[in-house]
Amino acid sequence: MKAEQPKIPKLTKKTLRELFDLSDWMLRTKPWKKFNSTDGFIIVDPDSGDSQIVTVAGKAGEYFGFHLYQPPEGVRFLRLLHFPGEEDPDYEFAGTFEQHLLSVEFTDSDSVDDHDLDLMDDYGPAEDWSGPLDAVIFRSVHPGCPQWFLNEKEARRLVDGLRLLQCFCQEKMKPFCWRTLAFAVDPSVWNHIPTFRLPKGAKRNDASAWQFSKEPYDLPPEPPLDISRDDLFVPRLAGLNVKPETHWEIGVVCAQEPVLKDGVPVFSMISVVAVNETGRAEGTEVMTAVDDRAVQLRASFSTTAADLGYLPEGLTVASSLAAEVFAELAETKGIDLILDPEDMPMFDEIMESLLSKNDDSEEEPEISMQEVKALETLFQKGLPDNASDADFENFMNVLAGMPGGEDIRSQMRTIAMIRKTEIEEKREKKKKSGKNDRTTFLPGFDFGDEK
Repeated sequence: MKAEQPKIPKLTKKTLRELFDLSDWMLRTKPWKKFNSTDGFIIVDPDSGDSQIVTVAGKAGEYFGFHLYQPPEGVRFLRLLHFPGEEDPDYEFAGTFEQHLLSVEFTDSDSVDDHDLDLMDDYGPAEDWSGPLDAVIFRSVHPGCPQWFLNEKEARRLVDGLRLLQCFCQEKMKPFCWRTLAFAVDPSVWNHIPTFRLPKGAKRNDASAWQFSKEPYDLPPEPPLDISRDDLFVPRLAGLNVKPETHWEIGVVCAQEPVLKDGVPVFSMISVVAVNETGRAEGTEVMTAVDDRAVQLRASFSTTAADLGYLPEGLTVASSLAAEVFAELAETKGIDLILDPEDMPMFDEIMESLLSKNDDSEEEPEISMQEVKALETLFQKGLPDNASDADFENFMNVLAGMPGGEDIRSQMRTIAMIRKTEIEEKREKKKKSGKNDRTTFLPGFDFGDEK
């Protein structure tokens, strides 16, 4: 049987050209110099009426791109990100696996997919980009899924967003800080959110036709738990008795590698019952993040109970969803049901062992105190505005020998190369003035706006 292959959506030539032209504008004008990661505005989609939230990444010098958060999941994620408060584990689960986002990400060409490189060859700018950000990728994130390629409808939404970002910057409009909503004492701030709407009959590909105004914005409420019912779950277990001095722990975790479903990658989820009296894992079920978690939990529990021939005296669960799933059974059978994700030691140990077997990555070496001090010294010295090419080369050589894993070193190299580009730009500007500023660059910190 032939293995399922991933399906990459096809975009029209017109859409691809527009995406690359607008991305070229974004990379050359660097709107992240004016936007913080918590700044943004709203675009109301003319077809669906959805209020999409726009943000721009790059001010901190680590990740560079454009995000278009789709309601309700994308907005819920922003609520998790910016609004303080003690959250339920299911809310955290939603932020991780129920994200809905369309994005443009600038990165280096060594880290992108072959399909992205082919698109750049066919539709990229006439003048190739250079430096650490010499490639762009367009992605969507759907609930329960990792990043994947855009379909045509998503790509058109992204084109709208980039056009209006261009208009927003050219008209020197001011974005709104979403974090402000979290701490707002005066409720009137909710009535002045920058918003773009397309008038009826206007052409959406004409950015000047969109109307800009300050409008009220109602943050969507936390959605209720959506738990499927199974009226036969309790009756099926009615013939089993509770065994004294027994305790189980049950939960669901995400596996490292996604699986394909209908040609699209989705996260796979593993549920396990940790049986304290035997120290064994029972009732293992593997489903996907887009499947029903209540069904998965019931299946794991039912299999364990049938195999062992009894029900536990106590049951610890990690989320309010799981607590709701087992509430009727616990009441009927007198099971002590405990909601405490921080007190599931056997479940955590089993899952750590199970997932580590599937993890082929090499363990990163530990960092000694001497190496930590060397790294701190390097950061403190940094790269001043009058750093020479030799200074930069030495900086990169030191980074190459630092501990902490290739991912960290790669990120630091990107930051350093961006800094080098800024130094060269400043050097050209200061030739006329004769200034010799010794401003120090600290990797990972906000560079601030150039004056």
